[in-house]
Amino acid sequence: MNLNDSEIVNNASKSSVFSCWYYPSFSWEFGETTFPWVVFGITVFFSPVIVLLNVLEIAAVLTRKQLQRASTLLLCSMAVVDVLVGAVAMPLAAAVDLLIAHQTFLDNVCVLDFVGLTVMYCASWTTLSHLTVIAWERYVAIVKWREYKVMVTRQRVKKLTILAWLPAVIVATRCIVTAAGVDVEGFEKLAIIPGIFWGAAVILIVCFYTRAYLILRKRKVEMSQNCQVSILVRAKLNSKVAKTTGIITGTIIFTFLLPR
Repeated sequence: MNLNDSEIVNNASKSSVFSCWYYPSFSWEFGETTFPWVVFGITVFFSPVIVLLNVLEIAAVLTRKQLQRASTLLLCSMAVVDVLVGAVAMPLAAAVDLLIAHQTFLDNVCVLDFVGLTVMYCASWTTLSHLTVIAWERYVAIVKWREYKVMVTRQRVKKLTILAWLPAVIVATRCIVTAAGVDVEGFEKLAIIPGIFWGAAVILIVCFYTRAYLILRKRKVEMSQNCQVSILVRAKLNSKVAKTTGIITGTIIFTFLLPR
């Protein structure tokens, strides 16, 4: 493994900043203790809330058949990602900041940070792939609503959900191989994949929601002319769901693009 415990501690004692071998461009300051405690307090409060709410969502979907629809199954799968973030990534990140600020447990603090970052990276990839699938599902529900039950079946949604977790497996494998110090040339050549994946996912999400929005505008004009109330109500409901999902998607993508 690339971690050298004695070298890390010696370098840390000679400097006012601390950094790990896998992320040398990012460093922690030893003198700053107030901000880590604030982050730790926020994490202690919000992490259990995030875990609890998502566990309740998962339990509700799994125990009630009327909730086991295509859209809710996808949201249930995303809730598993949130549970991992709230239970693993967030507590580890707060604990690492606190330990480094007080220069405690420096021998193994990089290992904790590495695990937290790995979970966070896996979560970001998995969330984006889920959001892409959800955008497709909303597109079918709005644009091709007559064929919705044929196109969006439970079996197909389950397969897409499994595929949505595949990026996390790839990221986790790469992180484990990197941490083990194994020199694999294939992983270096695959460094371009994250950019392609993110770009393709964002483009697909934008295309799905843009197309759905244009169809909704056209349909509203036609419905207002025909005065078909029931269809108009359904269109407004789908429009609200699409807008809400689009806002959530944009917010999540924006947070992932922010620097660490």
